[in-house]
Amino acid sequence: MASRAKPVIALVPGAYHSPSHYQEFLSLCEKAGYETAAVGLASVGSSDAKSLTVMSDVEAVREKMLLPLLDAGRDAVVFAHSYGGFVAGGSLEGLGPGQRKSGGSVVGCIILAGLPSKGGMSLMTSLTPQGMEPQHSPWVDLSEVKTKGIMHAMEPIRTFYHDVPEEMAAKALAGLQPQAESVMVTVNESDNFRDPCFDGRRAFIYALQDKALPVDLVLKPCVERTGVGWIEREIDASHSAFLSKPQELSEIVLELVKSFETK
Repeated sequence: MASRAKPVIALVPGAYHSPSHYQEFLSLCEKAGYETAAVGLASVGSSDAKSLTVMSDVEAVREKMLLPLLDAGRDAVVFAHSYGGFVAGGSLEGLGPGQRKSGGSVVGCIILAGLPSKGGMSLMTSLTPQGMEPQHSPWVDLSEVKTKGIMHAMEPIRTFYHDVPEEMAAKALAGLQPQAESVMVTVNESDNFRDPCFDGRRAFIYALQDKALPVDLVLKPCVERTGVGWIEREIDASHSAFLSKPQELSEIVLELVKSFETK
């Protein structure tokens, strides 16, 4: 009997970013024998930003990437970065191990420096400790929200890329696009990664030098508030470890993927 194919590593990018930002990391995964897939978020670079909700991004991930893979009989491990972690939780509805009658399934979910979703909440609400007023991160430029529905990252080199080589950081900076603000304040209707079928199959990688979403102030409290167990790993890098330490990141991710394969 033929052995089952390795799962596809399916990328969900972060806010402001496109799949091209992650190409070096994805190439390392491919060199290790894993196919990769990626999808751009509807909310990044949109000409109709005000009309979008977080579910627009969830639908893009499901319909343009995950369902075509799974319907073709392939398993997938979702690798989500930053805001992409919030999107990923919603995109997994009904796609986990044992949840589909035919085809492949999502056999694991890995979040890098990201924001795990909690169904029935917006990203802004899930970020905010109980009793406090939701507010955007201090590095977010909201000057065009009222007119165009978009926001920008202030000082993106410092916020995202402070440990990335200068030439590479400049290229990454040139590829950033405006982000629809509406997806941050609308409700994610699902967070299927909390389902027991993902026990032992959900992992979180903390970027210890993260200046966009500080580990102790933001990320660890968010992970704790999910109320489920995570396999936790660390990398001594900025918010963009896929650029500053792609080899080390790929080794961490592939170790996790292999552990999901054996379950």
